[in-house]
Amino acid sequence: MVLVGNMPIIWHIMKNRSCDVINDLVVQHSFTGCMIKAFFNRYHLYSIDLTLEVGKGIANHVERAEDWKITLVDAYDYTQTRCKLRRLKGFIGDNDFCVTCGDGLADVSFFKLIPFCKTYGVGAILGETHTTARFGALSLDG
Repeated sequence: MVLVGNMPIIWHIMKNRSCDVINDLVVQHSFTGCMIKAFFNRYHLYSIDLTLEVGKGIANHVERAEDWKITLVDAYDYTQTRCKLRRLKGFIGDNDFCVTCGDGLADVSFFKLIPFCKTYGVGAILGETHTTARFGALSLDG
């Protein structure tokens, strides 16, 4: 997992989304799944001040954990994007949702963007950065 500061980039993306009051997250992973699951399984210990008395246990002092519900879903390594999104349908249902890639750390306000989409009947908005493509290219017409 790529670290930004002392936290993985996925944490920063999720922290950014929680600023928009998006706290119910479905994270699709592939080969990094074990590391992501291990990180979030131990995340509570990373986010508290504690006193440890050997033989007696742990005393929490101040909790700073986010109010996140995280569902971790295996993406299967060589699956196309459309198949990966279709696989998420069972976890998302008919609810509105936002999708980002692991490099999707950007200053975008979903808090403002979602109402805009609903007001104007926009079905989807795609954000892209101009970088050198390692895995393909996005081609837009119109």
